[in-house]
Amino acid sequence: DSSVILGGKGNTAKKLIAEHTPFIAEERERVERAGGIVMSMEEKEGMDHVGSNNSPLRIWHEDTEKSPGAAFTRSIGDTIAHDVGVIARPEIVEYSLSGKDNFLILCSDGVTEWMDEETCIKLVKQYDGPSKAATALVKEARTRWMKNSDYIDDVTAVVIFLGEGKQEKEKTNKTIRERTGRRFAKKIFPFSGRKFEEKKQYQKIDTTQ
Repeated sequence: DSSVILGGKGNTAKKLIAEHTPFIAEERERVERAGGIVMSMEEKEGMDHVGSNNSPLRIWHEDTEKSPGAAFTRSIGDTIAHDVGVIARPEIVEYSLSGKDNFLILCSDGVTEWMDEETCIKLVKQYDGPSKAATALVKEARTRWMKNSDYIDDVTAVVIFLGEGKQEKEKTNKTIRERTGRRFAKKIFPFSGRKFEEKKQYQKIDTTQ
């Protein structure tokens, strides 16, 4: 139930890989062929299916004692769900990066539940490193979960800076370091250039004798 988001110039964003859920026709068909039952929690409890983010389709086993209730169709090590069509095989996509591609986000659906791709990229762009950006993304996702729900889903994110995004941040960091260095130098060495050399001459001690 994770996705990969690619961000470019401006706040442009697109998913390279979407979450694997029963809402995808091919995924649902495979589950049903394996004997899995696809329905929402409301349907299972005799209520009408809402079909919203608050009511996702889930996968159930015909044996009520082996009902995983999984909202995803691909996972690793979920042996009960594997009996009803959930598979561990990943989806592999090849994509050629261009100079317009600046950021890559790998995240669980807990991140994208309350934020769309553009919002995620806009937030990531505010930070000068992938670690800080990922931390901020997770923090924002958790905040939105607490605001919109009575529980918090798994919230995991990895952020990678690419191309111009990486170069621009490195350029910004270099500028900050240079400015900080100049301020430090002026504070420690108030004399610069010719004046500093003249000051050194005054401070020389004759050690030849």
